[in-house]
Amino acid sequence: MVTASRAARRHQRGVLPAPRAGRDQHPSEQVLDNIARALRLDTDAEIGGLSLRSDRFRTLWARQDVRQKTSGTTLLLHPQVGPLDLQYEKLALPGTSGQMLITYHAERDSPSYERLQLLSHLAENPAE
Repeated sequence: MVTASRAARRHQRGVLPAPRAGRDQHPSEQVLDNIARALRLDTDAEIGGLSLRSDRFRTLWARQDVRQKTSGTTLLLHPQVGPLDLQYEKLALPGTSGQMLITYHAERDSPSYERLQLLSHLAENPAE
């Protein structure tokens, strides 16, 4: 289900041109200001709601520590082998404008490791 604020965010993203678009395709300063204000209000409301429901969230939000997440765990659902619980690491590529190389791996001897082995076998032998 798409909420009204989600629909508004989609619309707002659609207003902004691609980074390489010509100057004549950029929205006016007023349009950009309206988008920024609407997003701030929407975000403030969401943060307020989360803060009321969770003491732990309120404490973490108050710390205001901002950092880029460069590693962690993610769950991928592969159509042939099922769920893969993978570790990832994002590596910045020097000399590029924000491009990242992302590596994934499974813990050795885990169910996800075995599923990756199966996936490798399936890729090498597509007729099986």
